[in-house]
Amino acid sequence: MCLGRSVSWESQWLKRLQEAPPDDLAILHSRARRTPPDLRIVQKIAEIRENPPENLQRVPGPRAILS
Repeated sequence: MCLGRSVSWESQWLKRLQEAPPDDLAILHSRARRTPPDLRIVQKIAEIRENPPENLQRVPGPRAILS
């Protein structure tokens, strides 16, 4: 973890760099989402976290929200 990132993150990038041709600079570009998320979904997630269902008795995480 010499970059301050997780071992799995470093492993993924190491694999990508090893598999890419040496002159391919496109491999260095981010693969992050390029479109903004749907604001209705973001608002719904925030609503669920602020007002969790009565039976949950905790702030729901990603898996609980997904279900």
